[in-house]
Amino acid sequence: MSVGPMRSVPLLPCASIDDVVDLWVALGMHVDYRQDEPRGYLRLAGFDGAELHYFDAPDHEPERTGGGCVLVVDDAGAWFERWSVDGGTFFGDAGRAQLVGPHVDAGGHTVGFSVVDPAGNRIRVVGETRAEPDDQSSERPSAYERHGVAAAPHHRFSALIYLAELSVRLGRLDDARAHLAAAEQIIPDSPAIAMVREGMQG
Repeated sequence: MSVGPMRSVPLLPCASIDDVVDLWVALGMHVDYRQDEPRGYLRLAGFDGAELHYFDAPDHEPERTGGGCVLVVDDAGAWFERWSVDGGTFFGDAGRAQLVGPHVDAGGHTVGFSVVDPAGNRIRVVGETRAEPDDQSSERPSAYERHGVAAAPHHRFSALIYLAELSVRLGRLDDARAHLAAAEQIIPDSPAIAMVREGMQG
């Protein structure tokens, strides 16, 4: 039986959609749909088809009940630079949002970073994997195709950092330390590892 295409849409909790809308508009998205009653719901769109959906969660606590998703982009470094500028008033000491990273590979190239929105959701931005220059294949495997020990070292590193960040958010500090130890075997003294360890102290 033939079926049509499928797509997934991130659905993220927040105490109020007012908490998140200004950040994403500043980063380049627009409000595609907004509902305030009987329960807040927000659909943001932009970037040639990307969507983020938010819903009001009455018991939402950013430090404890935040969600997360992954955005796959062509060039993570370019997005990090753009959002560092566009979101300047929202990130840092004066804002409730955070720009975390960038995470770099052994060659110093940005492979990913995270945006923690004011509701405590972590939006992980991951660069898409490209074939090596001498590879004549036209295939470009996705960032999701990096499972197991056969994956490239910088992909394993990025995945381990993500798992460590997630473990910290879930309060599983032993798991986080194990992931960081494995990441350190790939790229010692990485700023990404130091950042996660700093977060464990908070």
